[in-house]
Amino acid sequence: MSQPQSLTTAKKNCTKTCVKTVRNITTTRRNKRFALNSPPETAPAATSEDVRSIVQEVIKTELAIMLQQINCTIVNTVNRELAPIHKDIEDLKKSLNFHTTEFDAFKSEHDELKNTMRDLKGDNMKLQTTVVDLSQRLNYLEQHVRANNLELQCLPENKQENLYTVVRHLGSVVGCEIKDSDISHCTRIAKLNTSNARPRSIVIQFASARIRDQLMASVIEYT
Repeated sequence: MSQPQSLTTAKKNCTKTCVKTVRNITTTRRNKRFALNSPPETAPAATSEDVRSIVQEVIKTELAIMLQQINCTIVNTVNRELAPIHKDIEDLKKSLNFHTTEFDAFKSEHDELKNTMRDLKGDNMKLQTTVVDLSQRLNYLEQHVRANNLELQCLPENKQENLYTVVRHLGSVVGCEIKDSDISHCTRIAKLNTSNARPRSIVIQFASARIRDQLMASVIEYT
Protein backbone atom coordinates (compact mmCIF):
# COMPACT_ATOMS: atom_id res chain seq x y z
CA MET A 1 0.00 0.00 0.00
CA SER A 2 2.82 2.38 0.75
CA GLN A 3 4.52 1.81 -2.57
CA PRO A 4 1.69 3.09 -4.82
CA GLN A 5 1.46 6.25 -2.76
CA SER A 6 5.14 6.93 -3.33
CA LEU A 7 4.74 6.55 -7.07
CA THR A 8 1.80 8.92 -7.11
CA THR A 9 3.73 11.55 -5.17
CA ALA A 10 6.68 11.21 -7.48
CA LYS A 11 4.45 11.73 -10.53
CA LYS A 12 2.92 14.83 -9.08
CA ASN A 13 6.34 16.32 -8.30
CA CYS A 14 7.57 15.53 -11.74
CA THR A 15 4.49 17.08 -13.34
CA LYS A 16 4.98 20.30 -11.33
CA THR A 17 8.62 20.41 -12.30
CA CYS A 18 7.79 19.99 -15.96
CA VAL A 19 5.12 22.62 -15.85
CA LYS A 20 7.52 25.06 -14.23
CA THR A 21 10.14 24.22 -16.80
CA VAL A 22 7.73 24.72 -19.68
CA ARG A 23 6.53 27.96 -18.26
CA ASN A 24 10.05 29.22 -17.82
CA ILE A 25 10.96 28.20 -21.31
CA THR A 26 7.85 29.81 -22.73
CA THR A 27 8.49 33.03 -20.81
CA THR A 28 12.06 33.14 -21.93
CA ARG A 29 11.16 32.70 -25.54
CA ARG A 30 8.42 35.36 -25.31
CA ASN A 31 10.88 37.91 -23.98
CA LYS A 32 13.46 37.19 -26.63
CA ARG A 33 11.30 37.01 -29.76
CA PHE A 34 7.86 38.25 -30.79
CA ALA A 35 5.69 36.80 -33.41
CA LEU A 36 5.40 38.84 -36.57
CA ASN A 37 1.64 39.06 -36.58
CA SER A 38 1.15 39.27 -32.79
CA PRO A 39 -0.76 42.29 -31.40
CA PRO A 40 1.28 45.04 -29.52
CA GLU A 41 1.52 44.84 -25.78
CA THR A 42 -0.75 47.22 -23.90
CA ALA A 43 0.59 49.40 -21.00
CA PRO A 44 -0.62 48.34 -17.60
CA ALA A 45 -3.47 50.45 -16.20
CA ALA A 46 -2.47 53.23 -13.71
CA THR A 47 -3.37 52.53 -10.14
CA SER A 48 -4.78 55.02 -7.62
CA GLU A 49 -1.36 55.26 -5.99
CA ASP A 50 0.14 56.30 -9.33
CA VAL A 51 -2.55 58.95 -9.82
CA ARG A 52 -2.09 60.24 -6.31
CA SER A 53 1.68 60.49 -6.80
CA ILE A 54 1.27 62.36 -10.11
CA VAL A 55 -1.22 64.80 -8.57
CA GLN A 56 1.10 65.43 -5.64
CA GLU A 57 4.02 66.13 -7.98
CA VAL A 58 1.93 68.56 -10.04
CA ILE A 59 0.66 70.34 -6.93
CA LYS A 60 4.19 70.49 -5.51
CA THR A 61 5.51 71.97 -8.75
CA GLU A 62 2.70 74.54 -8.98
CA LEU A 63 3.15 75.51 -5.33
CA ALA A 64 6.87 75.99 -5.87
CA ILE A 65 6.20 78.25 -8.88
CA MET A 66 3.56 80.22 -6.96
CA LEU A 67 5.87 80.62 -3.95
CA GLN A 68 8.68 81.82 -6.20
CA GLN A 69 6.37 84.35 -7.87
CA ILE A 70 5.04 85.52 -4.49
CA ASN A 71 8.61 85.82 -3.19
CA CYS A 72 9.65 87.90 -6.21
CA THR A 73 6.58 90.09 -5.84
CA ILE A 74 7.26 90.64 -2.14
CA VAL A 75 10.95 91.43 -2.76
CA ASN A 76 10.10 93.91 -5.55
CA THR A 77 7.42 95.56 -3.42
CA VAL A 78 9.69 95.83 -0.41
CA ASN A 79 12.54 97.23 -2.51
CA ARG A 80 10.17 99.74 -4.14
CA GLU A 81 8.81 100.84 -0.77
CA LEU A 82 12.25 100.96 0.88
CA ALA A 83 13.87 102.96 -1.94
CA PRO A 84 12.69 106.38 -0.57
CA ILE A 85 13.66 105.32 2.95
CA HIS A 86 17.09 104.29 1.70
CA LYS A 87 17.47 107.68 -0.01
CA ASP A 88 16.42 109.45 3.18
CA ILE A 89 18.96 107.41 5.13
CA GLU A 90 21.70 108.33 2.66
CA ASP A 91 20.73 112.01 2.90
CA LEU A 92 20.71 111.72 6.68
CA LYS A 93 24.16 110.13 6.62
CA LYS A 94 25.48 112.95 4.42
CA SER A 95 23.92 115.54 6.71
CA LEU A 96 25.30 113.77 9.77
CA ASN A 97 28.76 113.64 8.22
CA PHE A 98 28.54 117.34 7.39
CA HIS A 99 27.44 118.25 10.91
CA THR A 100 30.13 115.98 12.33
CA THR A 101 32.74 117.83 10.28
CA GLU A 102 31.30 121.17 11.39
CA PHE A 103 31.28 120.01 15.00
CA ASP A 104 34.90 118.86 14.76
CA ALA A 105 35.89 122.25 13.32
CA PHE A 106 33.89 124.04 16.02
CA LYS A 107 35.48 121.88 18.71
CA SER A 108 38.95 122.56 17.34
CA GLU A 109 38.23 126.29 17.25
CA HIS A 110 36.75 126.12 20.75
CA ASP A 111 39.84 124.34 22.06
CA GLU A 112 42.06 126.93 20.39
CA LEU A 113 40.03 129.78 21.86
CA LYS A 114 40.13 128.05 25.24
CA ASN A 115 43.91 127.86 25.06
CA THR A 116 44.05 131.50 23.97
CA MET A 117 41.79 132.50 26.85
CA ARG A 118 44.01 130.61 29.28
CA ASP A 119 47.08 132.38 27.90
CA LEU A 120 45.32 135.74 28.02
CA LYS A 121 44.24 135.05 31.58
CA GLY A 122 47.84 134.35 32.53
CA ASP A 123 49.00 137.50 30.73
CA ASN A 124 46.24 139.47 32.46
CA MET A 125 47.39 138.25 35.84
CA LYS A 126 50.94 139.27 34.98
CA LEU A 127 49.71 142.66 33.77
CA GLN A 128 47.70 143.17 36.95
CA THR A 129 50.78 142.38 39.00
CA THR A 130 52.78 144.79 36.85
CA VAL A 131 50.12 147.49 37.19
CA VAL A 132 50.10 147.11 40.97
CA ASP A 133 53.89 147.31 41.05
CA LEU A 134 53.93 150.32 38.74
CA SER A 135 51.19 152.00 40.78
CA GLN A 136 53.21 151.54 43.94
CA ARG A 137 56.33 152.87 42.25
CA LEU A 138 54.35 155.78 40.79
CA ASN A 139 52.95 156.63 44.20
CA TYR A 140 56.43 156.48 45.63
CA LEU A 141 57.80 158.69 42.86
CA GLU A 142 54.93 161.14 43.24
CA GLN A 143 55.54 161.30 46.96
CA HIS A 144 59.23 161.73 46.31
CA VAL A 145 58.58 164.45 43.76
CA ARG A 146 56.02 166.14 45.96
CA ALA A 147 58.54 166.10 48.78
CA ASN A 148 60.43 168.73 46.76
CA ASN A 149 57.30 170.75 45.96
CA LEU A 150 55.96 173.85 47.63
CA GLU A 151 52.59 175.48 46.92
CA LEU A 152 52.14 179.25 47.27
CA GLN A 153 48.58 180.52 47.42
CA CYS A 154 46.93 183.93 47.11
CA LEU A 155 49.83 185.62 45.30
CA PRO A 156 48.39 188.16 42.82
CA GLU A 157 48.71 187.24 39.17
CA ASN A 158 50.46 189.44 36.62
CA LYS A 159 50.70 188.72 32.91
CA GLN A 160 54.30 189.94 32.84
CA GLU A 161 55.32 188.08 35.97
CA ASN A 162 58.41 185.89 36.22
CA LEU A 163 57.69 183.18 38.76
CA TYR A 164 61.38 182.35 39.20
CA THR A 165 62.04 185.99 40.12
CA VAL A 166 59.04 185.98 42.47
CA VAL A 167 60.40 182.89 44.28
CA ARG A 168 63.91 184.37 44.60
CA HIS A 169 62.44 187.61 45.91
CA LEU A 170 60.35 185.65 48.44
CA GLY A 171 63.49 183.91 49.65
CA SER A 172 65.36 187.14 50.03
CA VAL A 173 62.46 188.65 52.02
CA VAL A 174 62.35 185.80 54.56
CA GLY A 175 66.13 185.50 54.65
CA CYS A 176 66.65 182.34 52.57
CA GLU A 177 68.87 182.73 49.54
CA ILE A 178 67.50 180.81 46.51
CA LYS A 179 69.35 180.41 43.23
CA ASP A 180 67.95 179.59 39.82
CA SER A 181 69.67 176.20 40.02
CA ASP A 182 67.69 175.45 43.19
CA ILE A 183 64.40 175.64 41.26
CA SER A 184 63.62 172.71 38.96
CA HIS A 185 60.21 173.94 37.84
CA CYS A 186 57.76 176.67 38.72
CA THR A 187 54.23 177.24 37.39
CA ARG A 188 50.69 178.25 38.25
CA ILE A 189 48.14 175.43 38.33
CA ALA A 190 44.65 175.61 36.83
CA LYS A 191 41.69 176.39 39.06
CA LEU A 192 39.01 173.79 39.62
CA ASN A 193 36.37 176.53 39.64
CA THR A 194 37.02 179.03 36.87
CA SER A 195 34.45 181.45 38.27
CA ASN A 196 36.47 181.83 41.48
CA ALA A 197 38.31 185.20 41.59
CA ARG A 198 41.05 183.79 43.79
CA PRO A 199 44.48 183.80 42.06
CA ARG A 200 45.85 180.54 40.84
CA SER A 201 48.27 178.79 43.15
CA ILE A 202 51.96 178.59 42.35
CA VAL A 203 53.68 175.20 42.57
CA ILE A 204 57.44 175.30 42.99
CA GLN A 205 59.54 172.19 42.46
CA PHE A 206 62.92 172.55 44.14
CA ALA A 207 66.01 170.60 43.27
CA SER A 208 65.96 168.95 46.69
CA ALA A 209 63.70 168.66 49.72
CA ARG A 210 66.42 170.36 51.80
CA ILE A 211 66.02 173.68 49.97
CA ARG A 212 62.25 173.50 50.35
CA ASP A 213 62.56 172.80 54.05
CA GLN A 214 64.98 175.71 54.47
CA LEU A 215 62.53 178.10 52.76
CA MET A 216 59.61 176.84 54.87
CA ALA A 217 61.63 177.23 58.06
CA SER A 218 62.59 180.76 57.07
CA VAL A 219 58.97 181.65 56.35
CA ILE A 220 57.87 180.25 59.73
CA GLU A 221 60.64 182.12 61.48
CA TYR A 222 59.80 185.31 59.57
CA THR A 223 56.17 185.21 60.56
